Amino acid sequence: MEISYFKYLGLVFGAFFVTYMVGHIFYSLFSEEGESDISAEFKKNIFGLWIIVVVYSIVKTMFFTMNFGFVILFLAAIILNKVKIKIRSLPFNYPVLIFQSVTLILIYSYLYFRLYNPFTKEFYYLEGDFSLYATHIYRMNLLNAETISTDFFYKEPIISLYHYTELWYGAFLTWLFKINALRCFYLLVWTYGLSVFSLGVLAVLSLFKKDKKFSNWEYILAISALVISPVYFYLPKSVPFFDTDWGIASLFVMPKYCFYGHSLLLATVYLLKNKYNKFIIVFLSGIFITPLGIPSILIASTVFTGVLIYIKKVDIRQAHKFIIPIFLSGIFLIIYSRLLLHHNSKYPHYTVTYPILKMLSSLQYYRLVFNIFAGLTIKFFISAIPLILLIILFRKQFVLSGTEKLTLLFLVLFSFSTMFSFSLFYFLVDGIQIWVIFYQSIISLLTTIAFLLLLYYNRRIFLVLFPLYFLICVFQNIINNNKYTKADSAFLLKIKLKALNDPKINFGIFSKSASPLTLVYGQNYNAYVPIDNIRLYFDNYQPIYLNSFEVLLSQDNLIRQYQLMFLENSTLYKFVQRQKKESRFVSIERSRIDLIKQANIRYIIKLHENKLPVSIDTLVKERIFNNDSSYEFLILK
Repeated sequence: MEISYFKYLGLVFGAFFVTYMVGHIFYSLFSEEGESDISAEFKKNIFGLWIIVVVYSIVKTMFFTMNFGFVILFLAAIILNKVKIKIRSLPFNYPVLIFQSVTLILIYSYLYFRLYNPFTKEFYYLEGDFSLYATHIYRMNLLNAETISTDFFYKEPIISLYHYTELWYGAFLTWLFKINALRCFYLLVWTYGLSVFSLGVLAVLSLFKKDKKFSNWEYILAISALVISPVYFYLPKSVPFFDTDWGIASLFVMPKYCFYGHSLLLATVYLLKNKYNKFIIVFLSGIFITPLGIPSILIASTVFTGVLIYIKKVDIRQAHKFIIPIFLSGIFLIIYSRLLLHHNSKYPHYTVTYPILKMLSSLQYYRLVFNIFAGLTIKFFISAIPLILLIILFRKQFVLSGTEKLTLLFLVLFSFSTMFSFSLFYFLVDGIQIWVIFYQSIISLLTTIAFLLLLYYNRRIFLVLFPLYFLICVFQNIINNNKYTKADSAFLLKIKLKALNDPKINFGIFSKSASPLTLVYGQNYNAYVPIDNIRLYFDNYQPIYLNSFEVLLSQDNLIRQYQLMFLENSTLYKFVQRQKKESRFVSIERSRIDLIKQANIRYIIKLHENKLPVSIDTLVKERIFNNDSSYEFLILK
């Protein structure tokens, strides 16, 4: 049952070495600077990561991947900027490599002990998304497709727009090291992603006040950026499906946040170096890291291009170098979306349709948009208190270069772009991520810059305020990360010993959802399953829901559509429909038994309080209970 600390620490450094060397070779071919400062080391990590993701995904999917957009932007950058390939011998920046090695060890150790206690042999439960993303990684390698479908029986490669960058990186590492997908994603992918984000913050700080002497505090600030989060207490209650405030969390919530943060930080580095052509290319790349950023990034890139032209940072004759990448990104998204719809039309699946025209004709919609945007604006200003106070208290000393002011303007503009985009699309069930997936990185960076400037202007006040603010963020994160409770390790051990780790054998689940109807995604039984930690040992642990027809439907039309989507995309529903089409359907009860046999379901997870139908109960050979008797693990004959 043990998860070896040193084995996976070695794999973390193995992943770092491979990724860094790929980036180092690429940077030696295309770098114009021929330098090896902090920002250069950051670029090597990012380029190595993106090259691995793009190449691996293109090879696996035969070019049918969102990541092909990276190739289009790269070619546009080469042609528009007339970049020449030239082999250079670049040195290694050993102090920076030591810093990144230290951050890798610190981050990995924290994540490791948050998952497993090697002294007591106890596990802690992970939040559902980790297990879900591990399933995506496993299936992407299995089906050679960019899919987030979780149906292990039909294996239909239904393709969706999604944040695939960290998933493809995880898929590559699981293939390279032949390790479990969940362990890889949690311990390797997340550790590396956070370390690169910290290095990116360090690169920005090194450029922001480059006339100042660099001290150890910059290194501390760069690491602290991973924990720094917005601190506020305002919550717009009118947002549907919005009963928790994701915006107060740090980057230690989910890997997807820091992986978009990479492109934001790299764009900021190019902006601080006045390399506007490269800035726009890197900023647009965020679209392909997470399609949730499409409206925010297109709005911000268009407006900021106008700002650069207006203040004459970019000549109007050079505007095509900005307009063409924006145009190419838009064209690619349209073409890819059409191809995606054509591909998915081959497979039966249900999607939610939104009454857009009805909403646009309703005054209530615009009232909600205004309320949400107003609420998010208040949150932004409360979150930016460190920077605002700095400007007020040290306005006479607060002297920034034009480039530094422009960088702050860009970060504020992009933040408002994300808030506006979410306000428009608040009705999407996961629409909050349009805002929050960028907001955490933006606020973390703005706050860190504010404390850097405070360090320069008044060291005494910095030594008082920074530790206090840091402790508040830590306390806030502890409150919001209380989901990490002890797992029943003895129960997991029994399952590991009794179950066969065979990809041809499937798991089933029989439990009625107790989630409130407003928590729509909590009812997605096709994705979120009980006892997630089982996937630490079984990559194919994605139980087939066996009572999907018994879910209580909501009276709310939109929520009801989501519930119907979960139902009609479930394995049992599709199985029943195919039986009806072939005139073999007798009853739901009979179909359950047929599915258990055909899908080779050998194990069932059920809530102790739920009674099995007699027809299934007679198939049970052995029952294993967990300590609190909430779940049973059933082994079938």
